[in-house]
Amino acid sequence: MENRNGSYLNDSISPNESIDDEHLLIQHYCQSLNQGSPLSQPRSPAQILISMESEEKGELERVLNDLESDNRKLQAEYDKLKKAHDHKGLSPLPSPPEMLPASPQSPRDAELIAEAKLLRQHKGRLEARMQILEDHNKQLESQLHRLRQLLEQVLKHTLYTHSIHTQYTESVHTHSIHTHIQYTYKHSIQKAHTHTRDTESKTSDNDSVCLSVYLSIYPT
Repeated sequence: MENRNGSYLNDSISPNESIDDEHLLIQHYCQSLNQGSPLSQPRSPAQILISMESEEKGELERVLNDLESDNRKLQAEYDKLKKAHDHKGLSPLPSPPEMLPASPQSPRDAELIAEAKLLRQHKGRLEARMQILEDHNKQLESQLHRLRQLLEQVLKHTLYTHSIHTQYTESVHTHSIHTHIQYTYKHSIQKAHTHTRDTESKTSDNDSVCLSVYLSIYPT
């Protein structure tokens, strides 16, 4: 099939070209996610495929328009030559075999139909590949969400354990201080009682001595 520049398009797409096109589409999709404004570039595989389909459809329409224009020019030239030939009274001109008929079943139309079929097949492969990428992306997002939940649970458990440990440490420290105070208080009381008993004992001894001295001075 001939394009606007006069070159011929391939009737089939090789596997290497298909893989390269898929890689380019994937790269284009990744770049559209990371760069560019959302108003100027497609942001999903479906939008990319729609954009590609629109470009391919536009190219096919331009080729068809060019072919139809060429066909009309050739047909007009043929009609002009035929009228001039008939005017001179010569035998009718045969239809040239290279003339492109207006029938939609022309060879070039068949080539366009075949090319469109190949493009649809290629589009189907790209859609399948993009669907796989989207499913894989959803799985990654689900795993990431699960990991975040586990991390939050671990952090909550760590904070709870630290709080319990802090409360236990403070309780043990408070109990130790209370025990020390009780021990000091009891020890002080015992010491005071011992001092009181010693004082009373000394006082009693002094009284006995005084009584003995008095009796020795003033016997009864």
